[in-house]
Amino acid sequence: PYPREKSVTELFEECSRKDSSSIALRFHDQTMTYCELNAKSNQMARYLQKRGVEKGEFVGLALERSVDLIIGMLAILKLGAVYVPIDESYPLDRKLFMLADATLQVLLTQTSFVEQFPKEQLLIVSLDSLFDELSECDRKNLNVKIDPKDLIYLNYTSGSTGKPKGVEVCHRGVVRLVKNTDWIDVSPDDRILQMASISFDATTFEVWSALLNGASLCIYPSGKLTMEELVDFIIKQQVTVALLTARLFDLF
Repeated sequence: PYPREKSVTELFEECSRKDSSSIALRFHDQTMTYCELNAKSNQMARYLQKRGVEKGEFVGLALERSVDLIIGMLAILKLGAVYVPIDESYPLDRKLFMLADATLQVLLTQTSFVEQFPKEQLLIVSLDSLFDELSECDRKNLNVKIDPKDLIYLNYTSGSTGKPKGVEVCHRGVVRLVKNTDWIDVSPDDRILQMASISFDATTFEVWSALLNGASLCIYPSGKLTMEELVDFIIKQQVTVALLTARLFDLF
């Protein structure tokens, strides 16, 4: 018989217990263990819970690649909510369309992006300005019951054939992509490159192949990408797994 299906949240929390002292995130010169990442995302989840975020609710994510992005993503999932990634480089009209189309009431972002979003009927949370509030929140798991068939994120298409369309993805789909697969074997010894836009579905593989298998996620800083810098980053961070588009692979 097949083992019982589990949600992304449950599998991550299992890793945070089993590999508590292992490095989950690497960003610039900063590292964060699985235990620390789990605790901080629990604190963020409880903060959002106090602000009224409920299970099944769509919550926007508009941040640069960073530790805060991963904490925000996990916090949303720990509440049983659904994250909606919004690339910070998108034109403003596209961002506003996504906010309206997904009927978002909560947006997690960073201080430098706040002014571009409408504050009417939208709760805007700047993750980089919440240190004091989060430090007072409980670090323990919330234990919200999440079914593998529940939604994990809503991702918008490019809109190249018309208006962008929101594609719903469930926990089960993500788990089947990165756990016990016959096409790649990720172990706690691996270091996974995270360089895709948060609105590009490659991010799904990058983030969850690392965090559901006890590996390290090596986050490439936001900004213009050059091949020389990418090569230097891969060597410095000792990256073992990278998912590249065909064009980038040819250049590489």
